[in-house]
Amino acid sequence: MLAEPLKIFKTLITIAVLLVVFGLYTFLQNPWAHGVPSTDRLLAWTLPSQTLSLFALYFAGVVICLRYRSYGFCFLVAAIIYSACQQALYSATFLRFEDISEALTDAAPWFLAAAILKVILGGIFYFLSFLELSSYPRLVSPEPPIIPERMSRSFRQTAGWLFTFVFGHLVLAVLAALLVELAR
Repeated sequence: MLAEPLKIFKTLITIAVLLVVFGLYTFLQNPWAHGVPSTDRLLAWTLPSQTLSLFALYFAGVVICLRYRSYGFCFLVAAIIYSACQQALYSATFLRFEDISEALTDAAPWFLAAAILKVILGGIFYFLSFLELSSYPRLVSPEPPIIPERMSRSFRQTAGWLFTFVFGHLVLAVLAALLVELAR
């Protein structure tokens, strides 16, 4: 959050501790150890993962919004919507079905929405990485970010291609689904 230089050793230790804690929790909480799990046991099993994924994106979105002002607001909104899709995926897959393959028909629209939002989040983050901040170490800078002149033209082209790619495929997927429904 403070834009400090990357401390690779500290970062690797933090990630290792998280992996060990989540791994132990997963094996100790195994909801399938006693037959068909109840919804409460499945919810308890997925709770740490859901919590981490939900708040990590929110915190990243808030920091990016504070740092990049109105440019980061789009990232924050997309992160909130993506987190909502993620929670819907958890409930459509892990919490309702024993076998994940049974959930695919219910979860397919959420997977599609999450994939599209992930591309949008990546595109916005890519765009933000080119902005120049006058005082990067401060979380809330008094000056707005500067858009380099060389970037404004290429940004429009990149945004157009990204929009066409994401929504073009979405339109094709919807048309294909309609054709399949009409063919039945």
